[in-house]
Amino acid sequence: FARIQLLSATSAVGNGEPVLLGIAIETRPHWKTYWRSAGESGLPPRFSWSRVDNSDDPQVLWPAPERFAVQGIESYGYSERVIFPVRVDPIDATKKLRIQVAVDYAVCLDICVPQQANLELELAPGAGVATASAPEIHAALARVPKIQGPGTQPRILSAKLVTSGNSATLIVEARSERPFAAPDLFIHAPGSAGEDFLFGAPKTDFNTNRSEARFQVPIKPLNPGRPPGGLPVTLTLVDTGRAIEHNI
Repeated sequence: FARIQLLSATSAVGNGEPVLLGIAIETRPHWKTYWRSAGESGLPPRFSWSRVDNSDDPQVLWPAPERFAVQGIESYGYSERVIFPVRVDPIDATKKLRIQVAVDYAVCLDICVPQQANLELELAPGAGVATASAPEIHAALARVPKIQGPGTQPRILSAKLVTSGNSATLIVEARSERPFAAPDLFIHAPGSAGEDFLFGAPKTDFNTNRSEARFQVPIKPLNPGRPPGGLPVTLTLVDTGRAIEHNI
């Protein structure tokens, strides 16, 4: 149902600068795999570093996802092929770098099929050159949302939680110097909190010139004993090739 590979953008460890790897998942045509929050169906990939020689734990980066809707059920992920960039910081450039990672993930069409793989890659010390995989890994890196900063565009202005009885809505306001085209807003709650809530598709309104957008995101509690107030979440705002992240 899927093919998975651990790739490297360089042929050797180099001079001690961060090394860029990539975990590539390719499904059958029209199938998909998932983002770090899968939505109402599917399973997010889990990466377990079983062995890392000459580096601390690698950092997996998440390209901006797509939204899928099948029979009213929404999920977030990637169609057919995705590369998750992985940033690795070698401790000693004069020694080889060896990575082993176990990956649990799911690929779905009408049903979901769990998949498992154990991947390994070793880079020798010394100067390296760009590999054939480098352009695709760097293209995936360009799809990773930028952390919101002073000059980031677009940008999130505010976020407010509104509750009424048993219902809760997150209202997010954003602005862009370039008019919004088709923005979407994805919400990720880390750890066990992500299993307590579902965040629905936003209802989006714009001002006259589409420089400002207002998103109303319904929140569905899966654990009635846990209210959403005080929950730390990451907002991912995506619009036609641009994506930013903001923690609230």
